[in-house]
Amino acid sequence: MILIITIDFDPITPNICTWLLHYKKHFTILSIEDDLRIVRIENESFIIKNHTRNYEIDLKNDTKVFYRQGDVFKPPTFSKD
Repeated sequence: MILIITIDFDPITPNICTWLLHYKKHFTILSIEDDLRIVRIENESFIIKNHTRNYEIDLKNDTKVFYRQGDVFKPPTFSKD
């Protein structure tokens, strides 16, 4: 799994996604504008919920990180939901 960290409306990110889809690579996109919350940390799992796009990701499944664009990536906050 590839984790792409980018900004909303980055003109290049869709091209990167098209290329990754062509080569059948699995990826997840996080925008620095997204509302991210840490759901739980267990053993080797680090679960983050993206409230903006309504999905959860387990960062242990992400083997590569592509930091495409943006300023400092603010850490997600803890959440009970």
